[in-house]
Amino acid sequence: MVIDGPVSFGAADDEDVTLHVIDGDLTVNGPLFFIQGDFYGALFVTGSIFCQQAFVGVDAMLYVGKSMHVEGLLVTTLSKPAHFAVKEVLRAGSWLEASGDGLFEIGQKPQARLLRVGKSSYHAFSQYAEEAEKRAKDEGTEVQKPRYFGFSPKEASSVKGILHPSLIEGEEGIGASDIREAMEEGKPLFA
Repeated sequence: MVIDGPVSFGAADDEDVTLHVIDGDLTVNGPLFFIQGDFYGALFVTGSIFCQQAFVGVDAMLYVGKSMHVEGLLVTTLSKPAHFAVKEVLRAGSWLEASGDGLFEIGQKPQARLLRVGKSSYHAFSQYAEEAEKRAKDEGTEVQKPRYFGFSPKEASSVKGILHPSLIEGEEGIGASDIREAMEEGKPLFA
């Protein structure tokens, strides 16, 4: 399926609690938005996703059966119950994981420049994963790989100097709604 973007899935409330299924690939000529608030709508793509920018947030449940390719910026701002699953490869120019929540399951170490907000400690790929790995080794059990896919906090770059100055709040913070709006309007995302 090819869509001239932007394209948006999900809703801020219970207005669209839908399971969207795309049998095959999804190509978006523009940005892809999947933001689901409070009610767990899902986007299930059996093939791969190709898009220019992507924003996945709040309670979104995203499953990609193959790979996800984002030319520019991928932003994830997931809540604790959210799920972001890419069976094979995640490729993005830059990936800003801005919440430190949600469950990430990615088949291989993502190929992206990882961006961080302030001094965030991402539980998906930080000390929590390292602690879980050490605990599993000490207990002689298998490491829970869905929580850990190869990044360390040292690999993450600050958003300052990389994202457009209009998107930075304070020293190293971001306004997720500002980034989403810039994507929607085709404004510059990078400095």
